[in-house]
Amino acid sequence: MKLRLSHKAFDLPLAHAFTISRYTVNIQKTVIVQITDGDVTGYGEATANPYYDSTAQKMAASIARVAPVVEQSGLIHPSELWQKLEPHLRDDYFALCAIDVAYWDFYARKQQKPLRAFFSASSEAPITSYTIGLATTKEMQRKILEMPWPLYKIKLGTDHDLEIVKSLREITGSVFRVDANAAWTAEHAIRMSHELAALNVEFIEQPLACLLYT
Repeated sequence: MKLRLSHKAFDLPLAHAFTISRYTVNIQKTVIVQITDGDVTGYGEATANPYYDSTAQKMAASIARVAPVVEQSGLIHPSELWQKLEPHLRDDYFALCAIDVAYWDFYARKQQKPLRAFFSASSEAPITSYTIGLATTKEMQRKILEMPWPLYKIKLGTDHDLEIVKSLREITGSVFRVDANAAWTAEHAIRMSHELAALNVEFIEQPLACLLYT
């Protein structure tokens, strides 16, 4: 069975500016990967991310580089394809992710099973969080009121993070998760954890800067 791997880049305009501690995005650049055998098609995606030096152009080049590996692999298990691709894409895990997701989607469709069946016996998917980007407190409140949801991820990384969470807690009883995007020190993260626990914050994501290896 011969597969065909292709991709296309898109510029997705956002309904609201999306701000985190590091930058603001108004248009999200993304790459959609497609894997097909002519009858069944699977799709995957990865977005550009300047913090990790990921661009649409870099992903496109990486995808093209490993296309022969994918197209000559046949219907192997997705974990096997990952093992084949990972040595070639250690410099571009964003492209590897997009291909991996597309192939999992293709593989599940080929088996005529929902993708979740390979990971869980449950037919119910977990509730995903709705992300609220950094903005003025009133704007963040307005976004929550605009989209009522049981679970929010709140972007933080300012000098008034605790005040933000307290003000948002005033308008909703939904569970909060917070993401500081590497803007905190370890000491600050520990102090904030005690304050945020009392505000029904389920967990803190990426409070500290990570080490990037080349």
